[in-house]
Amino acid sequence: MLLAHGNVTYEDARQPMDAFKKLKMSGWLPLGSMPVWEEDGFKLCQSSAILRMLGIRHGYYHEDPMVCWKIDSIIDYMEDKQGAHVAIYAPLLGGAAFDESMAGEWFTKFWDVVIPVLDARLVEHGERFLAGTQRPTIADFKAFQTVIMNLDSNSACVLTPNIRAQLKQKMQAKPAYYRWVQTME
Repeated sequence: MLLAHGNVTYEDARQPMDAFKKLKMSGWLPLGSMPVWEEDGFKLCQSSAILRMLGIRHGYYHEDPMVCWKIDSIIDYMEDKQGAHVAIYAPLLGGAAFDESMAGEWFTKFWDVVIPVLDARLVEHGERFLAGTQRPTIADFKAFQTVIMNLDSNSACVLTPNIRAQLKQKMQAKPAYYRWVQTME
């Protein structure tokens, strides 16, 4: 999203699972995982580190240490919550069908925890973006990655209409958060 927002040209080289396994076994992945950003023969790894580097390079980070703390604390928070978010999708990677019965726990462990925290940040400063800035930062891109994959506007969304409606209702219940979602979308 950051690269698209910044009109940055790049090559997206997503790998199917069998190709990923081969890369992993070959030792090509510096820490054994994806994503990897490669430029000038150097490989950068870890999604948040790559995001921060690109954010600094393309103006989506900040110079004020307190704003950087606001950005980094959201990055770390979202990383901590990632497991609860992907739990509903993980079985799909093994070829299982989408299991709607997992939605209750997914809402409880992720959305019912994350939405109030992000909403509180937005309410606290009254700005449009999570770090209290006038334009998006890497914190917004990191947090929004969990949102965009679940919206009606995403044609690849695997959630049932019922689950999407429940999620939208939870988002709308926190007006500052919902405004942020609409701004980012």
